[in-house]
Amino acid sequence: DNGTALTIVTDNITVSGFTITNSGYPSASLGTGLLLENAHNCTVIGNIITGNYVGVFLQDSAENTFRTNQIGGNIYNLILQNAMNNDIDASNVVNWKPYI
Repeated sequence: DNGTALTIVTDNITVSGFTITNSGYPSASLGTGLLLENAHNCTVIGNIITGNYVGVFLQDSAENTFRTNQIGGNIYNLILQNAMNNDIDASNVVNWKPYI
């Protein structure tokens, strides 16, 4: 219940098979499950991200791939800020619905 659970600040990282939950308080910088900050060409696959203030926050990050993640039950499930050319397809489930 305090802080960001996982922060990625470099390129070419893979996050797979994790459950990320209960990260913290109502502030995007303090209560994020998964934060990609200035990260590029990362792969996020097969994770469960729930019970956070912000589930996933992409900040100044591009060309990342998201597949088969379950993102739900967060106050804000997915925030993209200055995040371009990310590949987030319908295999990702956001609040129990395919991401469109």
